[in-house]
Amino acid sequence: MSSKTTELSRDPSISSAMAHRGLLIQSTVLLAINHSYESTGCDKSDEKCHLMYGTIREAQAKVTGSMPVEVRETTKGMMCDFASLKRRCGLLSVEKVVVLGLVLVNGSVDQCARIAMHIMPTVTELQFYACYQVSPVMFELECYDLAGIRWPAKVVTDNEANRCIEASFPELRSGSRGFDRSRHRQVTHRLLHGIDVICEYLKKDHVSDAVLEQVSLLVSEIQKGPTPDIELALAEKEADLQTLDILCSQWESVEILNRVLP
Repeated sequence: MSSKTTELSRDPSISSAMAHRGLLIQSTVLLAINHSYESTGCDKSDEKCHLMYGTIREAQAKVTGSMPVEVRETTKGMMCDFASLKRRCGLLSVEKVVVLGLVLVNGSVDQCARIAMHIMPTVTELQFYACYQVSPVMFELECYDLAGIRWPAKVVTDNEANRCIEASFPELRSGSRGFDRSRHRQVTHRLLHGIDVICEYLKKDHVSDAVLEQVSLLVSEIQKGPTPDIELALAEKEADLQTLDILCSQWESVEILNRVLP
């Protein structure tokens, strides 16, 4: 991507300390963006904007969520539903979080800067803008503050879910040693029961958005592409199967010849 940026009116509340410490982004936020593309059938080259929200504590900005916004740059100019944008930003105050930045997915830095400038009168809390390329395995952002200064952005994994699982299933803790078949069956039974409860809940008329978000993220994790080590192992197994197929074919040929020839 181009490193050339458009300078915006910098918010005086942004301290040099915040710019130095950069941005923390929970990995689940980017997983949700990935899933939104997969679930809506968007082409991976389609451009789409998301507002990122979260908290600022001790000059450290942390992104904990995002929401798509209908704003894009066209040949006829900027297209944006400002009334809807203002209403959606207002709802964030209920969650005790604030708008932190704008992310343009599959776009350029210059495009993102122009869009940020366009919505700043409505989204006055805006602190940064960034670009992100949809990827199931690589979470890389190019992030700038409103003066066009590059911010370091670090994607972090939220371990809260892992802590909850470990509290409910001590058998799954990383420190557990050995394999207990009986205990494994108990854990499997409890997990399957939990999945059944979730499935029944999703059939109800009024479903919590928080539950839907967590289920969506779970599906995203399951659908993530294989890592290089898994791909290598699969390739090796495919090669073994192909070799076995060749040997079987040769054996069948020999058997046929033995029956036909005297």
